[in-house]
Amino acid sequence: MGENSFEETVKLSKNNLEETDKMSKNSFEETVKLSKKHFEEMDKMNKNNLEEMVIMRDKWKENKN
Repeated sequence: MGENSFEETVKLSKNNLEETDKMSKNSFEETVKLSKKHFEEMDKMNKNNLEEMVIMRDKWKENKN
């Protein structure tokens, strides 16, 4: 009985480690997805800001003349 108990403990520990590893990988993948999405959003915002600045500059030039 002691031997079975040890083997059961080893199995459970192995399963636990595998589950923890899966969770860590999923968490990392989610973090990467969120980071990528964040950078894409920042890029869009920067492009929009740049476009607005160009429009404002052009209007300023028109008003100046």
